[in-house]
Amino acid sequence: MILLGQHIETLLLGTDCVVVPGIGAFVTRYECAQYDEVKGVFAPPCRLLGFNEHIVTDDTLLAQSFMEAYDMSFPEAQRRVSEHVESLRGALDSGKSVQLCNLGRLERNADGHLLFTPFDGGVLTPTLYGLGSLEFAMRNVAANPSSEAQEVSIHHWQWARMARRAAVVAVAALGVFVATRSSLQMVQPTQVAGLSLFTNISGQNDQLTVGESDYLLVGNAVSAGLKAVPAEESVLPFRIVLACALPEANAQAYAEQVRATGVEAEVSSDGSVLSGRYATQSEAYGAIRAHSDNPYFQQCWVMEEK
Repeated sequence: MILLGQHIETLLLGTDCVVVPGIGAFVTRYECAQYDEVKGVFAPPCRLLGFNEHIVTDDTLLAQSFMEAYDMSFPEAQRRVSEHVESLRGALDSGKSVQLCNLGRLERNADGHLLFTPFDGGVLTPTLYGLGSLEFAMRNVAANPSSEAQEVSIHHWQWARMARRAAVVAVAALGVFVATRSSLQMVQPTQVAGLSLFTNISGQNDQLTVGESDYLLVGNAVSAGLKAVPAEESVLPFRIVLACALPEANAQAYAEQVRATGVEAEVSSDGSVLSGRYATQSEAYGAIRAHSDNPYFQQCWVMEEK
């Protein structure tokens, strides 16, 4: 079991999912850097580790790892992996809590389901440099107004004015460019991907007005290199991730199992199984709580599509 954990830990250095045949899959997800305002601590980016007992189809990664480590044939490597898996299953069935190297502990709960408790710090990731937390208390400028606070306010106003001027110049340049093209058509500003006008930046009531019409005259959007963004995706960016980094066949099979429980599921281009679209993160977590009795929602998380 120690040997099996070492191979899993090594494989997770270069992949986001490792399947232990018949047991489940260890899946990682990226967590960006965060700042805790209460504790005044910056937490560095890291990769968190989870476990999904519903993904049991062998992806042969462990067998390939045994082949490279011990210079053996693929059938022999599969046989060795099966022996270690059976040893792990026997320990779990006997009620033992199994430690998998530096990853965490795996055990069965009272309902017979596998429960994985990862160790703090996430998965070792060389590209994240193994950074630690940093205490960095923010200064409360509002509670002690000074010349520094006034300087910050002045700089904020200057940046806001520059942003408004830049927006006007950008819109004017776009109008000059597309006015020379053929096949002119009238479209609403919201139909042009990547174009948004930020008003009331400085907190004042002045607004940025472009022309007298509510429409912009532009050329052929496709020939101009503009990409249309569906309104539904732009206003509902939050998705529930049920599984990630799966081979195409496994991802499709997993999505079918989720749909069989009456839950919407689809497979993304990177092999992730996604469910639902939500306007806010809190709505997505509310949906997860609503499906708390669904086993496919036990190890899920929320992501925002960019």
